[in-house]
Amino acid sequence: MQAKFDSSCKKCDKSWKEGDAIFYQKEPKCVCSDKECFESQGGKVFDKPFNASSSFSKNFHGKSGSYRPYRSAEEKQKDVETFLAIPQVAEIFTKLTNVDKVNVMASIYNCK
Repeated sequence: MQAKFDSSCKKCDKSWKEGDAIFYQKEPKCVCSDKECFESQGGKVFDKPFNASSSFSKNFHGKSGSYRPYRSAEEKQKDVETFLAIPQVAEIFTKLTNVDKVNVMASIYNCK
C-alpha cells in the first residue's frame, strides 16, 4: 500500500515519505517499508489487492483496497480440483436422487 503520511518503523527505524510503498497490517499491527522487518513483526505479505471497485470487496472485506492473503500453489490447486469435481458430484447425486443432472449442476454452480 502507499503511505498516507511521513513516518518510520518503530522496530528498525527505517523512514518513509507520503506516497512511498509500505507494508501495513492492522492486526497484529505491523508497519514498515522493509519486507523482512514487516514479517519479523508478525506481518504477512499479501498476494494481490482485491478489485477496489468491486462492491463485494468493499462490503465483505471492510474497505476498498483490502488485500488477499498469499495462497500457495498447493492451496490454489485444491480449489481447482474441487471445481473440476463438481460434474462428478452431480452425476453421483443424480443417480442417488433421480433429479435431472442439469438442475443439479445449475444448483451447484449457483446458476439457478
